This record gives sequence, C-alpha cells and structure tokens, in this order.
Amino acid sequence: MGIPYSTKVNQRLIGQAILNESHLVGIVGVATYTSSQISLVEVPQGPAPAVTITGSGGPYTEITSGSPVGGQFLVNYTTGVITFNSFQNGNTVLVSYTGLGSEIAAQDVDEVQNPLNSIMSLNLTYVSPFTSATATWTLSNNIVVTSLNGIQDAVTLAAGSNITITPSGHTLIIASTGGGATPGGANGSVQFNVLGTSLGGDVAHFYWDSTNFRLGLTTGTTPISTLDNAGSLGLPSRTVTATSSASATDYSILADATTGPINIPLPIASTVTRRIYDIKKIDSTANAVTVQATGGDLIDGSSTFPMSVQWQSVTIQSNGTNWFII
Repeated sequence: MGIPYSTKVNQRLIGQAILNESHLVGIVGVATYTSSQISLVEVPQGPAPAVTITGSGGPYTEITSGSPVGGQFLVNYTTGVITFNSFQNGNTVLVSYTGLGSEIAAQDVDEVQNPLNSIMSLNLTYVSPFTSATATWTLSNNIVVTSLNGIQDAVTLAAGSNITITPSGHTLIIASTGGGATPGGANGSVQFNVLGTSLGGDVAHFYWDSTNFRLGLTTGTTPISTLDNAGSLGLPSRTVTATSSASATDYSILADATTGPINIPLPIASTVTRRIYDIKKIDSTANAVTVQATGGDLIDGSSTFPMSVQWQSVTIQSNGTNWFII
C-alpha cells in the first residue's frame, strides 16, 4: 500500500533539499502498483509549484489543479503523492524537492524492504497502453523447496503399501509398518518367496553354509565342497559343422567335420581362469578337428591339439595362464 502522511512523526523543523529521488511511475510505497502515481519518501514543502521532475517521458511540468496530460504532474503537498497522466506508467523519473519529513523513517522502510528483497524479487509488466500492470514475485534461490523431482507448486506425498507418512511440526516422518517376512526353514536354508505370502527354505535340497561359504544341492546336510551337488547336473552342449570359437556359454562342443576340417579357437586363458571345455570329434572322416590356443597360450605345451579319429575327445581347463588337458 502507499505510505500515508497524515501524521508526520518525523517532521523536520527545517526543510531539507532532496535531489533526484528515483521513482518508477505506477509504483507507490514499497513496490505497490497504483496507476499513474508515485509516493515521495518525504512530504514536499510548498507552495506549488515547488517540485522538479526529470527523466524518461519528459519534459515534465507541475500543475496546481486539474488532470495531468502529456508531461504534466499534480503534487499533493499533504501526502507526498504525485499524479501523472497514465501514459507515463513505467517511466523512471527523478524528483527534486524540499522534504519536510515523513510519517515512516527511511530506516523503518528498509527494515521491511531489505529482508523482502533478500528472499524475493518483483517483476512488473505493464499492459499497453500502460493503464494497468501485472506484478510477479519470484522467490530467490536457496530459500525454500520449489521443486521436488521435477514437480512444482503443490506436491502430495502418497504412502505406498506398508508405509506411513506422519506430519510432526515441520518434519515428515516416513516409516514402514512392516518388518519383512520371518525367515522359514531350518538353519542354512536359502529363502524363497512362497506363493507371494511368506518366505520359506528347503535345507535338504538347497543348503548354504555361511561359515565356510559352501552351497549344497540335495546334499541333505552341510556341504563339504564349495559347490556340493548330490543330484544330477546339466551342462550345455553344442554341435558345430564349421570353424567356431569356444564361447562363454559352451561346455561340450561336438564337432562334425564331415564337410571339411574344423578349428575350435579357445579364449585367452587369462580371461577365463578355471573355465573347462569338453571337445569331441563325432564324424568318421579324416578331416581334422583342431583345438587352437590363442594369444600365445599353450595346450599342454603345444599351440594346438588336433583330433583326426572319430569319437576322440579332449577336456581342457584354464589355470589363468595356459590350457591344460585334464
């Protein structure tokens, strides 16, 4: 709102010259829009004409009565409010006058305006032909949370399953109402989802020894090896009829060299430490099936291991440096 001067608490006994007091036409008091008006910090000393104005939209001339047109302005020597033609809205003017004091001291205005300016800023947009304006206040950075994961303005936090959200003063307490399912089965049981309602384990068929870090399959008791399987074991098998490299998904490679010799290049041993391949020639032709080491590796001291007899096979394993027949 505008600053009223009906009671001049800080009235000066002797007027003081005030030079080039800056104002934006349309802003009255502390950043409040009133079309075609400004409000001086102090009440000007009369009689009229006693106020000088320069700035954009000029030249300016003081009148003592009537409605201002063009660059004319009318001064209220009781309130300190100056009225212009509405065409001057948005123009910056410099006002010089003799001040008699104000109802509110400058430091009192600063106590309100300075903290306000530190947390937000005003953007005033005038609407042509400057008969009205739109004021937009913007919060400064690092003052409040204005966006949450890209969501702005009003944000609703919705509690999901087994979650509670409880306001407590300026704190939101987010808690889980469930502690998780109770483990099932005997000691050493690996836990499984049972019909989506509980956890369960079958230690006789899937046993984890957390002391020695061993896993038992159908052992029925504590496993005695890192992987202890007392049941059947399925491993991948692939048949090839042309040269094909041993891959990460291979175990048994059945080579049919009926149409011509076949090479089986191995991975570099240092990249597949402990890997095992079982390679077998299954055709009756004289075409060779040759297992080839790569990257300078050796297979029991040789760069290749050829097989020319049907049903001949070799099982090899990497020790991280070379390949060895086992």
